[in-house]
Amino acid sequence: MKEDILLSVRDLRVNFYTYEGVVKALDGVTFQIRRGEAFGLVGETGCGKSVTASSILRLVDKPGKIVGGEIIFEGENLLEKSEEEMRKIRGEKIAIVFQDPMTYLNPVLTIGEQIAETIMEHQDLIKEIRKSGKKPSKKMLKEFVRRKVIDVLRMVRMPNPEMVIDQYPHELSGGMRQRAMIAMAISCRPKLLILDEATTFLDVTIQRQILELVKDLKEKLGCALMIITHDMGIIAEMCDTVAVMYAGTIVEYAETERIFDNPLHPYTRGLLEAIPLLSKERKTLKHIPGTIPNLINPPSGCRFHPRCPEAMKICRIEKPKLTEIEPSHLIACHLYNGGR
Repeated sequence: MKEDILLSVRDLRVNFYTYEGVVKALDGVTFQIRRGEAFGLVGETGCGKSVTASSILRLVDKPGKIVGGEIIFEGENLLEKSEEEMRKIRGEKIAIVFQDPMTYLNPVLTIGEQIAETIMEHQDLIKEIRKSGKKPSKKMLKEFVRRKVIDVLRMVRMPNPEMVIDQYPHELSGGMRQRAMIAMAISCRPKLLILDEATTFLDVTIQRQILELVKDLKEKLGCALMIITHDMGIIAEMCDTVAVMYAGTIVEYAETERIFDNPLHPYTRGLLEAIPLLSKERKTLKHIPGTIPNLINPPSGCRFHPRCPEAMKICRIEKPKLTEIEPSHLIACHLYNGGR
């Protein structure tokens, strides 16, 4: 149903204007996320996944620029919002967790100060204090915020939150820093939580803990998830639906189970065939030949055709449209769109 759609990205186009030329980073990206859904965006490094996340939050910096499309969130186009309106949406309604917390945590502020800043920016704390029947004061406000920060650190299962609140990022382990980033992201209970390769730099044990935490938080908060990754294992475990991205375009989009049971696009099949499986004997691990094209001068037609084992003449000439070929299964490929 239409009212179930939380976010709808339509024909999104993003260019980066460099000295070497115009990088066509996103070329007509289209997908949607339902309320409470876990949506995955998967593809090789450099395919445009993080640019997509930054575009949703209107955080594409120069020399990048959103040049076309729509980003409809709760029925409103975010591309028509002012910067002041976007500041209210970031953190409060849409939050993001990046892959390297040390890059985004301020090294000279404590963890508590950074989470408190987000809470104070987006929540009417004076009103909350008055609702409790107390008269607000600076001391009371400080204590109130501190309790809120400790509570949100407990939500992300941070060990010793009463101590961590006064520590600096360099005093924490990688897993604890990522928990702190998640705490900051969920502190205002956003409706959409974006995880941009949030477990990339963690060892497998900590990665498992973080993914289990995110699952639990999704249920508690009732928020939707957008999980950006190159790991098909994370997609299989975490996501209800998935969009497969290649060189700035969506090539296949369906329910996760359907993608794994019946991958149709040659690129999707290539990604799945490159996964080592313990249950099957495979002497040589398959790989997709070649590399992602230079997006300053991308291939004509289908951007995947130079690497595609099933490329046809039309693939070199005409860009395939993202078309629904069976219920809730969309694909951009001439093999299924009347190619010859």
